[in-house]
This record gives sequence, C-alpha cells and structure tokens, in this order.
Amino acid sequence: MSELSIHPVAEAMGDLKARMIRVEHDQADMARDLKAIRSSIDQARGGWKTLMLVGGLAGAVGALVTKVVPFLGSLPR
Repeated sequence: MSELSIHPVAEAMGDLKARMIRVEHDQADMARDLKAIRSSIDQARGGWKTLMLVGGLAGAVGALVTKVVPFLGSLPR
C-alpha cells in the first residue's frame, strides 16, 4: 500500500472522530435540557395538586353557602 492510499482513510477517520466529538457534546447538552424539563415538570406537579385542593375546597364552601343561605332567610326574626 502506498502512502497516498492511507492518507484519505486517515483523513476520513479524523473527520469521523471530530463529528463524533460534536455528537457527544450535543448529547450532553440534550441531557442537561432534559434534566431541566424534568425538574420543571416535577415542580408543576406539586402546583397542580395544590390548585386542585384549593378548587375543591372553594367548591365545597360554595355548595355549603348555597345550601345554608335559603334557611337563613326563612328564620324568624
């Protein structure tokens, strides 16, 4: 084999190595982004549960007031 036939192969290997390094950096960036998204979703879960609890309590109080108000109007004075 001559030195000329080895050179294109070595060049291709160098190019592939550089591309692989870029892919690894991109993958690391995506992993960091995924962790940030997961953290945001975890925080949103707690907020969602709190919002549902407040909504449920408000509905229960509203229903209780709706039931009690007609009886308060009919009480003797």
